[in-house]
Amino acid sequence: MAKIIEPGDPGATSFNDDSSPDSRVTSNLKVSINAQVLPGKSLDWYYRILQLGESVSGELKSVAVWARFQAADRETKDHIWTGLSKVRIHIADPRPYRAIANRVAKRMLKRDDAENYIRSQIAAKDPYAIWLSRRLQFLTADHILSDSIGARLHGVSRFVGEILAARDSDAAAGVLSVGDFGHDAKPIVRKITEWSAKSAAGLSDALDYFMNLEETDRYLPGDTVRNQMKARVLDSHAFDKGHPDHIKLLETARSNILDNLTWFQPGRTADKPKPYTELESNDFFHVQAADIAAGIASKTMETENLIAVVSRFEYVTYNGRRVSISDSEEVLRRMP
Repeated sequence: MAKIIEPGDPGATSFNDDSSPDSRVTSNLKVSINAQVLPGKSLDWYYRILQLGESVSGELKSVAVWARFQAADRETKDHIWTGLSKVRIHIADPRPYRAIANRVAKRMLKRDDAENYIRSQIAAKDPYAIWLSRRLQFLTADHILSDSIGARLHGVSRFVGEILAARDSDAAAGVLSVGDFGHDAKPIVRKITEWSAKSAAGLSDALDYFMNLEETDRYLPGDTVRNQMKARVLDSHAFDKGHPDHIKLLETARSNILDNLTWFQPGRTADKPKPYTELESNDFFHVQAADIAAGIASKTMETENLIAVVSRFEYVTYNGRRVSISDSEEVLRRMP
């Protein structure tokens, strides 16, 4: 008997899953790519892809999807891309930040081969090299976190919430700290990279609202802007099951942002948001659609580059900012 796949949480504003290009083509660093499917958009592209994989037993995985998608005729591909291009793609890429850390290491050690030198010294159990490597890992992670949409929205929420930095020590704090992700240096960059992509999916609508305010909108009452942002932050989003720590931290970030947006109104408590949900991708077709879209976006970046992803999907964020084709060209130009 065929398994019945359900649509998922009816209250969710979006359904999300993530994937990554092969790390062998991304400098052995994990690039996290989150695909965000919006309910109400046509899923005809998804059903076309399912038809391509009818011969696959069990859950349709991204490797099988990509092979069949690549082998499809031009008309089928074009039809699929018409709908698939509407899926939002959020990319968190640690490579530019690792390049910054490497430049710091070169200055500190006064040698151009600093990265290889540190690696060889760690193998020799040199305590200074071990300490320096740890500090560079946390420096990289801090930069990724600071540029995330979650952190950027937190900064904007302090501004529109009219919170002064001198209010108290917590006012100057970020949306989260690197320490919230743990104190083990080895996985810290990967953890924050993955969380950054998820924060883009959950919080980009509120940041987009503020960034797209027209010149005349500056005369809107402050409460109007705050309430519009709050409504978007309060939205619930569904994510593929498997990363409860990321979801917990995303909830904490959302709570901190809502506190900022409510602080200007004495005596008012922050609205209680509906929790983010985690769903199994093979049980809910919106999440499975996100899984497939994330796999195609990852393979596109792996076999081509960021420009190819941006040219095929209408809405792409990269390290906390929505990017155009010219932006992605500049990213590649600066990539080490």
